[in-house]
Amino acid sequence: MSRILLLTDHASYRIATYIDACARLDVDVIIASEGRSSLVPGLASGVSLDPNNYSKSLETLSVLYESEPFSGIVATDDSVVRLAAAVGDRFNLPTSDPVAVEQAQRKDSSRVAQRDAGLRVPNFQSVRLDKSSEIQVQRLNSVTYPCVAKPVTLSASRGVIRANNEIELLAAFSRISAIIESAGPEHPPVCLVEDYIEGKEYVVEGLINRGEWETIGLIEKPALMEGPFFEETIYLSPAEIPDSLAALLTETVENACRKLNITHGPIHAECRVNDDGAWLIELGLRTIGGRCSRIVDAHNFYKLEELVVLNALGIKPIVKKQDSISGVMMIPVATQGILRRVEGLEKARAISFITGVEIDIRPGEQLVPWPEGFRYPGFIFARGDEPSKVEGALWSAFRCLTFVVAPNLPVTVAA
Repeated sequence: MSRILLLTDHASYRIATYIDACARLDVDVIIASEGRSSLVPGLASGVSLDPNNYSKSLETLSVLYESEPFSGIVATDDSVVRLAAAVGDRFNLPTSDPVAVEQAQRKDSSRVAQRDAGLRVPNFQSVRLDKSSEIQVQRLNSVTYPCVAKPVTLSASRGVIRANNEIELLAAFSRISAIIESAGPEHPPVCLVEDYIEGKEYVVEGLINRGEWETIGLIEKPALMEGPFFEETIYLSPAEIPDSLAALLTETVENACRKLNITHGPIHAECRVNDDGAWLIELGLRTIGGRCSRIVDAHNFYKLEELVVLNALGIKPIVKKQDSISGVMMIPVATQGILRRVEGLEKARAISFITGVEIDIRPGEQLVPWPEGFRYPGFIFARGDEPSKVEGALWSAFRCLTFVVAPNLPVTVAA
């Protein structure tokens, strides 16, 4: 039986889906994480890592490999991709160059690598948010407005803000600084500022197997994402676009990976298209997040996690074209507060073309809008034969829902 190492963050929601994928493929799995989440005996063995000691974690996994060798590595989240590449490189397993992976992990170093490789990139610069405002203002002379400011290590559009002038940009710096601080000390107080790129946005999902590219899905974002914040709303798959545009998107991402020496593993890329061509906005060495993978699952022989596991083992998976349109809405957060209840679920589920409405947040939990927020309260799924029908059904189902929220009032303790 083949065996993989599943490297994961302790709080990852992907652990169960990868365990299920390995079970369906009859692949043994060892989970390596910080060890805060319990493992179910009989389903997977596990090893605990020190999240604050990269070298020690690498040595722990090296000892593990000697006693229980594995044939491939899957990194579930951005936080463990670098470690996965280092382990793979040490034991000559399918992986990308660790240096290239480390560059891709931060938005600022990734932009530098893209520019140096001759790729089309917007004008950009990095700004340290622990410097004085006077120094920040001096750095702003070369900024073109509108621009976008974003933390260099956060994901899910957290802290990404459009600014149309210098006053808005300075306000964005203050807001982003607080967001980074709340995210934890492992996130540097650095902000990437780059030109705002007009255009329609698409997602490219792919797998690279020892340098060979395979497109898993092209996804359309029907809503124009113009800011000031950039939370996602609807994905439609496959994107109903001309073959020439599909080829342009695929070639843009494949070319970027090749020039950046990304040679193995899953790719999640976001591109914008305008009169100048295709622009690479984000390049992630992971799969699409959340439950959105279901719209990719709908048109493949294997589920997305199964594709990743097979690819980690060096096996080229079977990919097929979808014969219908699948859509997902990441339910937006309109109001901050404490959730009391969600009304209208049955009515939403009864809408034509809707295949599921799932609420992840529970009563008593907090709803936080973007840019401070990064968690969607739930997802709506639809499937049909036309993109307009699927998109319309998603909006109709969303309008059936009412999130009853109580204000998040400060608590004071009497002396």
